[in-house]
Amino acid sequence: MTGIGSLLKHQVAVLLLAIMVPMFAYGLDNPDKPDLVASFQSRAEPYKERIRNKSETTQQYRKAYSDYRVFLEKELESSYQKLIQALPDSRTKSFKRSQKQWAAFQDSEFRFIDDNWSHTSFGSSSVISRGGYKTQVLENRIILILQYLQNY
Repeated sequence: MTGIGSLLKHQVAVLLLAIMVPMFAYGLDNPDKPDLVASFQSRAEPYKERIRNKSETTQQYRKAYSDYRVFLEKELESSYQKLIQALPDSRTKSFKRSQKQWAAFQDSEFRFIDDNWSHTSFGSSSVISRGGYKTQVLENRIILILQYLQNY
């Protein structure tokens, strides 16, 4: 019985640790600063709403995703510039290098998305898949940069 009790205690301890570690990681943000990610998500919501509820034809989806992508590219540039200004001079070169490598990843990812979700392979739904995957790549980077920025 003690073997099972000990195992149960160990499992509970591991579970609690798994729950608490992410809390500590996010707890390092500046609590006095506005929630930059929530603000971004609020600005993005009208674009997502248009995609979800107001697009019915392939052309409407294409236009909605195109508009959202333009918005995201502006947000990416803005968050990038804000982080560059916030970082100590000793770290800006490293971040610029990181962003340049991420841009190469983005280009490669977008090529894969275009090649894989082609009209030939997926029909008209390819517009939705390509738009969704590409905007997700951009959203993820923006959120990460905003999380970095939250610390300054």
